[in-house]
Amino acid sequence: NLAYSEYAKEHNKTILFIHGFGECRYTWRFLIKPLSKYYHIITIDLKGFGDSPKTEDEDYSVYDQAKIVQKFIEDKKLRNFLSK
Repeated sequence: NLAYSEYAKEHNKTILFIHGFGECRYTWRFLIKPLSKYYHIITIDLKGFGDSPKTEDEDYSVYDQAKIVQKFIEDKKLRNFLSK
């Protein structure tokens, strides 16, 4: 289970913020207020970072993290992403 924060209305286009390695969702704190006026914002902590659990397995590669984020998107039934 990834720790996450959610801001603004779900009917707006969604922006999912994913931090880099060695960071956490707090990285995006200065962007939340201005962007949440127009978008549905979700910030997540990748597995083993920030408030997300640090498990004993070895599934921490970029590919493992991508699969976990994909499952997060599917489990939360996230749609309507902003794309550029």
